[in-house]
Amino acid sequence: MLNKTASALLLSVALMLPLAGSAADAEPDDAALSALLVGTWINPPDSPDFERIPSRETFLADGTYTYFEYKDMACRKLVERITVRWTLRDGILTSILSDGAILKDKIVSLTQEKIVLRSLDDGRSYFRVRSTACPTALNRGRNTVSPPSH
Repeated sequence: MLNKTASALLLSVALMLPLAGSAADAEPDDAALSALLVGTWINPPDSPDFERIPSRETFLADGTYTYFEYKDMACRKLVERITVRWTLRDGILTSILSDGAILKDKIVSLTQEKIVLRSLDDGRSYFRVRSTACPTALNRGRNTVSPPSH
């Protein structure tokens, strides 16, 4: 009787293990994440890395994105525009700057409206929201989240 109970328990555990692996496999693949990443994302005032410098990033499907940084809080005076190459592999977003510097971020979560990232360089977590508006407009209570493009 004990052998049958032990065998039944082992069989139950063995049958559950593939299910646990399947849950991990259900995560979006890099192609799906890449497609969802394409668009414009802003650094909102409530993101941990917002330093009162409005900025946005526009990701293109060709593997580049452009970073825009503004001098004023109304986003009227562009102070910097940088084109960056990007790749996504195993959920890691790699940004390759023109000077050869490489930044790596783990995509913690990604939806149509928000991306949460964790820097593999310093461990900080931060997020971006999908929008084409000036990030400081969020403080004024405006709805700045762009509708998904189809």
